Amino acid sequence: MIYWMTYLLLLIVIGGAIWQYFVYKQLRQNNIELKNKVDKISCDLAGICSAAVNVDTRLTTNGDLLRGLLEESVAPKQEESETSVQPYQEIIEMVQKGAETSELVHQFGVSFDEADLLIRLHGAEKIK
Repeated sequence: MIYWMTYLLLLIVIGGAIWQYFVYKQLRQNNIELKNKVDKISCDLAGICSAAVNVDTRLTTNGDLLRGLLEESVAPKQEESETSVQPYQEIIEMVQKGAETSELVHQFGVSFDEADLLIRLHGAEKIK
């Protein structure tokens, strides 16, 4: 009877070892798959970082270009405002002489609302 128990115990141990071997193989395969996924994600992340650096470089370059264009566009306006004492002086004189809104819009290129405001501010008061 002891022999049967020994054989049974030996069979259980061998069965457990075989089962552990198959579990080990499955875990090893899962580990390889996960490693491959991590490697792929690492490559994707490196590509994204590289693209981000390129975008940052382009944004910096474009920002510098825009800053230069802004400085160029502001410089002439500052010179014009320094040379002319009052830029609306001619329009105000026309308003005081009785010019209409449409006249100011066509002659000086101001907006309708701007011309209307100038007439209200500087126009001769009409007697009702």
